Amino acid sequence: ARSLGLKRGDVVALLMENRPEYIFAWSGLVKLGVTVALINTNLRERALAHSLTISGAKHVVLGNELADNYATALDDLAEKPTVWATGGRVQGSNDLDQTLAQQPVTALPADIRADMKARDKCFYIYTSGTTGLPKAANMSHQRIQTMMHSFAIAMRSTEKDRMYVVLPLYHSAGGVCAIGSTLTVGGSVILKRKFSTTQFWEDCVKYQATQFQYI
Repeated sequence: ARSLGLKRGDVVALLMENRPEYIFAWSGLVKLGVTVALINTNLRERALAHSLTISGAKHVVLGNELADNYATALDDLAEKPTVWATGGRVQGSNDLDQTLAQQPVTALPADIRADMKARDKCFYIYTSGTTGLPKAANMSHQRIQTMMHSFAIAMRSTEKDRMYVVLPLYHSAGGVCAIGSTLTVGGSVILKRKFSTTQFWEDCVKYQATQFQYI
């Protein structure tokens, strides 16, 4: 992202189902001051195009499992962003996995974040679209951290806890509160791609979950 010239105030859209790469993507981008638009994975066609357009994103990080969904929005996109696909090749997209493999592994200097403020935008998190097309809510770094730490305190989370996450990561409940309540205290996260009624308790036992969040 830094080599592409992305900086504080720029926007990158993230369209991916639950998996570790989702967290890797936004955590790296927000450290540069980039605002990440967390796109609802159920959207298609006009609603998806609308969500991408109002974000102002010039780049999209796309999970290959949602390539077909993304393709349905192309006709409604006046300006098509640069797409970086992960988890498999997607026609017409850059191969993010291959690109990342060629990057140096040295840590970036801390002063790249010198101008960032707590009030800066961290995420765009969208409404469900039940009252029209989805609307993007501005979520600052301060608000995101407050949500994460508040849930950690309320749940008395410790480094020994293991949070089982079945809610979508584009949603504030799953992607901010559930993730943050554990990671902020040094605990672990167990990610499920989607909720399963038949596998829920088996997973809790198998992966030794101590916490989960639901709506």
